[in-house]
Amino acid sequence: MVAAIDNNTGGSYFYGAQGVGVNTAGTAVLLYKNTTTGRSINAAGTLNATGADYAEYMTKAPGCGTLAKGQIVGVDADGLLVDTWADAVSFLIKSTDPSYVGGDTWGSEEALGRARQVEPVFVPPEYAGAAHPGEDADEAALAVYEADQAAHAQLVAAARATFDTITMPGYQAEMADFEALLEQARQRVDRIAYCGQVPVNVLGAAPGQYVVPVQDGDGIGAQLVDDDAITFAQYRRAVGVVQNLLPDGRANVRVKPV
Repeated sequence: MVAAIDNNTGGSYFYGAQGVGVNTAGTAVLLYKNTTTGRSINAAGTLNATGADYAEYMTKAPGCGTLAKGQIVGVDADGLLVDTWADAVSFLIKSTDPSYVGGDTWGSEEALGRARQVEPVFVPPEYAGAAHPGEDADEAALAVYEADQAAHAQLVAAARATFDTITMPGYQAEMADFEALLEQARQRVDRIAYCGQVPVNVLGAAPGQYVVPVQDGDGIGAQLVDDDAITFAQYRRAVGVVQNLLPDGRANVRVKPV
């Protein structure tokens, strides 16, 4: 056990864990996993989040453009995201505000083939000269001490200069390359809502209507179908049902599980 916090009424315990594989993107907390159970967190209570949908990262097909939050997207026969009607065999909605996100492996060190470097910390050379001879020391002993101190100060200054001009700039250059690689990997994936509620970029909806993907030129649009008018084929293709309207007029949709 690494640390424990206890206040007589309850406690939080933190244990060492060696299982890696976490995404290296910026975060507030990074947790490894237990190598035996694969667990990172055991919680006796709920895990509360402000988001309203459960999303998963999916990989974009080559040529898939930028996907907007709330956009209806297609999935091709290879399970890749597409924004063209002809390539889609099923349909989903891009997440807007997820509470949990699965499939978050695209930015792991294993996926990138490169490890995030630990920021270096300057550590001055250890002093190895004479100790202070004391207030009653003769001038010769004091001179030796002062000379050793001056020599050590020069070593520290030289080491600091090397750290500032070589070590730290080298780390910063390495991290710039790493962040560029991470962003390149991020551009190839997107978060897609699998359940919960998510805004959809459709106007003119009414609560209770189904949102059915339809062809819109080369892209993917949406048709709003009343509950008492929807066909079985439309129901199977629908991505969700309108739960309510948002202040900007968009439909807030309850995602329909397959």
